[in-house]
Amino acid sequence: MTNDETKGHLEAIAAAHGGTLRPEDVGKAARAADHPLHSRFEWDNAKAAEAHRLDQARSLIRSVKVTISTTTRNLSVCWFAHDPMLPPGEQGYVSQVKIRSSEEIARAAVASEFQRVASALERLRDQALAAGMGGEAALADRMLGEIAATVRVEESEEKRAAG
Repeated sequence: MTNDETKGHLEAIAAAHGGTLRPEDVGKAARAADHPLHSRFEWDNAKAAEAHRLDQARSLIRSVKVTISTTTRNLSVCWFAHDPMLPPGEQGYVSQVKIRSSEEIARAAVASEFQRVASALERLRDQALAAGMGGEAALADRMLGEIAATVRVEESEEKRAAG
């Protein structure tokens, strides 16, 4: 099924519910075996339950918060963060203790967060442009530029220190 076909089916579901697309409405519509979106769901309850438990585990992992005191302020961060040393596409988490214990892991973790922020800003910019809000799109572009400049400065400082 193409992206446009999927979009059309989702728009039809939204239209049937006053223009708002809700996950539960999509799931209910796709439950019918002859619905075009039916194959996009896992209908084997054992497999679906396992996938749901994995989502719950991810949520549980992210729910543990700690307060880390520095000399200037207190930070509230997730105790477990995505392990930046894993290969792309592999999921796993490491504690803040492990992140702080290695400059390489710490830099990779921060770089990973920069990339997430940049991706969110790109989505924001695109949504602002799509909504006809050029000023907000320009702000997102400036913020993306600042992130890129910060990363370049840090990379240059690292190269000077190594060289």
